[in-house]
Amino acid sequence: MEGTLSPEACEAALRFLGIRPGPRQWNGFWQRIFSSLGALFFASGVICFFAYNWAQMHHFAKFALIAALILVSGLAPLWRGLDSLPGKLALLLAALSVGPLLAVYGQTYQTGADAWELFRAWTLILVPLALAGRQAVLWLLVWLAGSAWWELYLISLPWWYTDVPAGSPELLLAYCLCLVGWEAAAHHWQNNAEHRWLAATWLPRIIGFVTLFLLTCYLGFRIIEGHWADYDNSLMLPRSTCAVLYALLLLGGWLWYRNKRPDLFMLSCGLFSLAALLVFALIKVTTFRWDVGSFLLWGLVIAGITAGCGFLLRRLQHAMESEKATKCEPQGYLSGFIEKFRVDFSWEDVWRHLREAQLLAEEPPPIPARSSTPWYISVLLALGGWSSAICLIFFLGLLVFTARIADFPQSSLLIGGLFFLALAWLLMRRDSIFTAQFALALAISGTVAVVIGILLKNNYRVFLAPHDPLLAAFIIAAIYPFMRNSAYRYLAAVSGLLLFFWGLDYLIWHDMYTYHWRSVPDDALREAFPHLHARQAMYAAWHSFLCVAMAYGWLTEHQWRTNTRLNSLLTPLLHGAYCALLVSVVVTLLDSSINRAFWMFEPLRGMVGIGAGVGLVYCVHMMTKIQAVTSLTRSLFLGFGILALIGGWFLPGLSVGLLGLALGRHRGDMVTLGVTVAALIAYFFCYYYNLNTSLLYKSISLMVSGAMLCAAAFCLYMVTKQARAAATGGEHA
Repeated sequence: MEGTLSPEACEAALRFLGIRPGPRQWNGFWQRIFSSLGALFFASGVICFFAYNWAQMHHFAKFALIAALILVSGLAPLWRGLDSLPGKLALLLAALSVGPLLAVYGQTYQTGADAWELFRAWTLILVPLALAGRQAVLWLLVWLAGSAWWELYLISLPWWYTDVPAGSPELLLAYCLCLVGWEAAAHHWQNNAEHRWLAATWLPRIIGFVTLFLLTCYLGFRIIEGHWADYDNSLMLPRSTCAVLYALLLLGGWLWYRNKRPDLFMLSCGLFSLAALLVFALIKVTTFRWDVGSFLLWGLVIAGITAGCGFLLRRLQHAMESEKATKCEPQGYLSGFIEKFRVDFSWEDVWRHLREAQLLAEEPPPIPARSSTPWYISVLLALGGWSSAICLIFFLGLLVFTARIADFPQSSLLIGGLFFLALAWLLMRRDSIFTAQFALALAISGTVAVVIGILLKNNYRVFLAPHDPLLAAFIIAAIYPFMRNSAYRYLAAVSGLLLFFWGLDYLIWHDMYTYHWRSVPDDALREAFPHLHARQAMYAAWHSFLCVAMAYGWLTEHQWRTNTRLNSLLTPLLHGAYCALLVSVVVTLLDSSINRAFWMFEPLRGMVGIGAGVGLVYCVHMMTKIQAVTSLTRSLFLGFGILALIGGWFLPGLSVGLLGLALGRHRGDMVTLGVTVAALIAYFFCYYYNLNTSLLYKSISLMVSGAMLCAAAFCLYMVTKQARAAATGGEHA
């Protein structure tokens, strides 16, 4: 597609596809973010408040508290409806609260019941709730509670013994029956609108994957052992039950998921399970030994098996996609923080829209009919590629060691690293997932070997000289353009940026790293480090430059997206810059009580947040300028950006997270949004957990933070309401 679209046409295509948000989408997005996080914080504060007073509460008060939560959450679906999102969440909360109620009852009255009896009661209560709720999440909870019930029951038996790392045959049989029952119900009610929730594929995939994994572990263990042990994890069923279940699961799964309900995920799991058992059988036959020839042999065997599985799955994928295309099945919609955007646009629709807007200089070339590989196949092939590469690395390492090249460590590391890099460069030119992952493992090993070989000193230590980290960063930067693997470039960007900044700090103030900080009192530690303000200014300037450059790159991506080479170079670099910011935030959470060496970074923690705040203010300025919003909305968002800039001094993770959310929503990148939301939740959990205050003050802080976020969401709601009223020209719009 290089040269086909101009930057203007690329931006218009992204807006047509619904990836670029408008003012209404931006307001709705931040409303959901602020309200969701605010509700989470406020609820966490309430929980911490009751946890602070839990020991002083009477047991009747504890029962009343949990029972009131169950009652309110149970009545909410009757008010809002079982099919509404609030009703579903309330019913799920009621189902989850039953477990703590049973636990409090057992602790209070000391009934002598075992843990498995608690899960039995919980499972029996969950079944009618799941039948009434009609949502897959409740059935997942039933499945988990029932599994815990059976496993804890087996452990409680005095004569129970097992030497097999898998579930009992009775449990695996129950898993198979659950899978068959779900698929039968989904097939029976497939045309019933009231039971459309049964069409969800993620729950049967989880059950099927876990069942197949446990069966594979069981049979693989038996193959390696070579005989059926005297003890077996079974109560009534014979030892051969697992083998029969495995055969029936594979045969029935192939017939069902290939013909009746096509699902490539389940077929991929079955194929790789067979491949794993084949590897176990070969290990048993060949009697694996830790020598040079064995590593070479197994590297080639795993490579061949993985490549064969990939070839079969790709042919199967093409066949299933062609069958699906002939049926003309309608595409659905995706929803979440990005609201709803269509996923059934074809390339012809995009060309038609651009042609009508007169943004195409010439007729576009035909799009090759090539489908992307699903993520689960990529993961399975990646595991095979890494396993084969590790075997090959061990083979070369042992070969080098036995050839006594290890007497010259620097030259041997350089030669071996360059050989790995050259081999990775050749393999990366092949368009295959397996070879790409195999080459990735070789490229990482080769880069590490080259860096260590250049920086290795006579005392077998590295990073001793002040210029060593900078030199390592430059080596990684020199290798970066030659490795055509996006995962390698992503890792290289993260490590290169971190090494460059650390190397710059180490080169300028390396005396501070050798300072005898162990003998300095805590109150005099701040004055013990010279040039503190200069270091703070450098940290703030570096992170501000990094955030602004990253924001500029993503905001202007339509100018370089159509250039294939620039796209392959800049995309991993920009993703790596954001990951480097997240790593810097992790450093700010390191507790100096673990190691007093972290005191050296104590005054520099807020600089990461200030830099991210500067980048966020730049994003707000550019995005509001592009959207041409009203002055009131722009002032409101700029005010939020300035508050994030100020709050970044105290909460670096907050400003970094808001920057990631803004850029992720602008690009329509669900991966960035998901990682950022998870990182924000983890950051605030660690932050509040490590606060040097009582649980009471932590609960108050959480409730205040949640109330402030909810107030921000309410302000955005009022602004949106006024904008809609002004657009419609009515006072009651």
